Amino acid sequence: MCGTKTLLLVCALLISDAVAGEVVHYAVPIGGIEGVPEQIAEWPDGYRPRAVLEGAGEAYVDLREVRSYQPGTLRGAMILVQAPKGTAVRGKLMLPDRVVPFVVTAEPAAQWAEPFAAARRDEFEHRIRRGYAGTAYWRLQVEPRALDERSIADRRAQRNEMRDTYELLSGGRAVAENLQLRRGLMTGKCEKETVPIDSLTGITVREFDWSGYLEGAQPDPDPLAARIPADQHAFFFPSVRALVDVLDMAERHGLPALQTIEVSAQDTGIRARYERELSLNPAILVKQLGPDLVTSVAITGSDPFFREGTDVAVLFASPKPDALATLLRDHRAGAARLGKRKDTSHQFRVGDVVVVTNSAVQKARLGNVAESMAALDEYKFFRSRYPRAGETAFFMLTDGAIRRWCSPRWRIAMSRRLRALAALTTLEAEQHAALVKGAGVGAKLANDFDLVDLGEVTLTSEGPRSSIYGTPRRLTPIAELRLTNVTEGEANGYNEWRDGYQRNWSRYFDPIGVQVKRDETGLEADVTVMPLIVGSEYRRYIRIVGDSRIQDGDADPHADALFHMVMAFDHDSEFAKMFGSMFPSWPGMKPRTNPLSWVGRTVSFSIDRDPVLQEALASENPEEFMESNIGRLPILMHVDVENGLMAGLFMSGLRRLVEQTAPGYTKWGTRKHGDVTYVRIESGEQMDDEFKDFALHYATLKQGLILAVNEDVLKRAIDRQKNPPQKKQRWLGDHLAGRAHRELFLALEALAGDDGYRGLVRQRCWKNLPILNEWRRLYPYRDPVEVHERITGVRLVCPGGGRYVWNGTWHTFESTHFGHPSAPKRGPADCLPFPGYKLGEFGVTFETEGVRARVRLSK
Repeated sequence: MCGTKTLLLVCALLISDAVAGEVVHYAVPIGGIEGVPEQIAEWPDGYRPRAVLEGAGEAYVDLREVRSYQPGTLRGAMILVQAPKGTAVRGKLMLPDRVVPFVVTAEPAAQWAEPFAAARRDEFEHRIRRGYAGTAYWRLQVEPRALDERSIADRRAQRNEMRDTYELLSGGRAVAENLQLRRGLMTGKCEKETVPIDSLTGITVREFDWSGYLEGAQPDPDPLAARIPADQHAFFFPSVRALVDVLDMAERHGLPALQTIEVSAQDTGIRARYERELSLNPAILVKQLGPDLVTSVAITGSDPFFREGTDVAVLFASPKPDALATLLRDHRAGAARLGKRKDTSHQFRVGDVVVVTNSAVQKARLGNVAESMAALDEYKFFRSRYPRAGETAFFMLTDGAIRRWCSPRWRIAMSRRLRALAALTTLEAEQHAALVKGAGVGAKLANDFDLVDLGEVTLTSEGPRSSIYGTPRRLTPIAELRLTNVTEGEANGYNEWRDGYQRNWSRYFDPIGVQVKRDETGLEADVTVMPLIVGSEYRRYIRIVGDSRIQDGDADPHADALFHMVMAFDHDSEFAKMFGSMFPSWPGMKPRTNPLSWVGRTVSFSIDRDPVLQEALASENPEEFMESNIGRLPILMHVDVENGLMAGLFMSGLRRLVEQTAPGYTKWGTRKHGDVTYVRIESGEQMDDEFKDFALHYATLKQGLILAVNEDVLKRAIDRQKNPPQKKQRWLGDHLAGRAHRELFLALEALAGDDGYRGLVRQRCWKNLPILNEWRRLYPYRDPVEVHERITGVRLVCPGGGRYVWNGTWHTFESTHFGHPSAPKRGPADCLPFPGYKLGEFGVTFETEGVRARVRLSK
């Protein structure tokens, strides 16, 4: 099959070349090029060598015969060239830290046509696999008009330790686990729609019983909650100013607890798009709509797919609805004239509420609300937990909304839209020349995709438009898609998805509430998710914390801690019992004694401010400096002690266990700091020399067991326990909590080099370079960034704040901040999310049925 695809691609290339002029093919062994090293010492992650020609044609480095190129060897690699017949062929090979010129002296040969096509295909597939910008274009080069389940699958974000920790402590993990909005259906090819959609069974998990949670509740309802259907999500704001503040914050760095930390190198213009659709400019309205005209604002809709396209409504509560309606009507007319377009939004009034929406569906739903959000028990619970006083925004996701998003109609429609999006972006890539030149508007486009029926497709200035699904820039909202029958493959795909999803809920699933507060000192978000799915990553922590809770002042809080994380610990928890079953007879303890029975309420970990960090940052090679000074790491572990005698027996038993299982590897001794004796564990004779300067120190005190690598850090902890602070540190969570200073993360970023968050930002930045180079090759007299935006509606941006500029020496675009893969730049010192905030605090509390997480960012 692969050979057939390659042959078809070769034929396509030859046919297109015959039209443009005859071309010939060459092969240049890289090993024969003067100046090419046999071995590349450092080969950046994802890097591949490039070859460019000085004149017309294309060249690709064929790595298929190279067994290993990280670190890279080029033995066996070739440059395969396609160039116009009769022209001299010169080029440059781009390697890490060097540009090597080459001249083609061999005669062309037809035998290199197929290897050239294969090398070209291999390069483009590499870009597709790694999620480079322009995926639809690269896929089109690999296999014209191909569309399969693989091409519509959403790519998961790269794993990143900072993001994972943030998700865990902010509640973002729980939100993602509960909704699973990106988990698609495998539906097969487009077939006859023979299965009535109403014959499919949706979610059968029962609703949560809130009766026990509403006793004594005193909800503080939003004025607009009674105007919003019970099965829609809603954002509530106390004013237009608060709405604009939240929009600005979300656009710049996201909302804590509502999204994960992501690195985006593409500006999709979502906010501007919906402002155009609604003919509303909040930045102007905030000056016109004071509290005398607007007392509350809400945004609602049918689903959360803002990027793809959704129905949105903005509701304004007003003491003067007639005056507000007139002002909004004039504002919208002016916005439409300014944008030189027809206003297609809807404005209407329901009592003292004025509504503006981009959807006739929303107009019908909001004009006649049968069951409102205000009447729901879950809404009353959340509004009792989260009073409105002082808030900037409140987000509510009801049981009914989640249930509708999980219904056959919504999930199958979502699947169809994803398939349609893949097809439309393929057509978009096919029509790139017409879109750049502004030609062919109104032309009919062929619709011959196996996985989706697009209806009638025409070319518009904003790309291909499907009569059913809209354009790639704005898909038809799911609520507006007509869906009566589905295919058998879709029915089976939904049933499989539903059964898998429902296995995550032992009894019921339920809503999500998020409150956001913002002032001049910082930002706070508080999220509640009830309940957690069975397979939640929080379950492992629940098995540890048991019935224990963090209390104010626990875990040795101190000002020197740049990072401090504390976890509640229950020595009768499931985890402790499992540990005890592994060691039924701990050395020095009676048989069947719980070895962890001495542990108190908490276990914590901190990294302290210490000169070693500044020394490392000032060194020429911070990573090597830290490796050679590993014994100075300012890391401290604090274990709350409930029974000092048992703690001493545990550590004595640990020593006996270590000496019995690894004799000669450690050397134990005691030292004193003031009147406190502590233990130093050094490397023994059997230990490797690389650990000879490494030691672990611990002291068992009344308040806790403290362990540190750096002896000075231990001594400071001993001093603190003698003189505890008068003001007790308040932690944000009862079971997991933490504090982190930006200062530490900046230091860690400097030490991590390419493996840190800045390295991730740089990689995302570089993923835009190949398509920019391609647009420059095809449209040499146009700005490639503008070309890409003209074709796709997406503006490519450097996520580090730099600009893309052409580097003539290396024949590639580069970032002014990060350079390009062959000549990288370190980039800005601070690429971390949420710029301007110096301290982050996090807390997680496990409740009877769910989880509550709080995030506070301080300036």
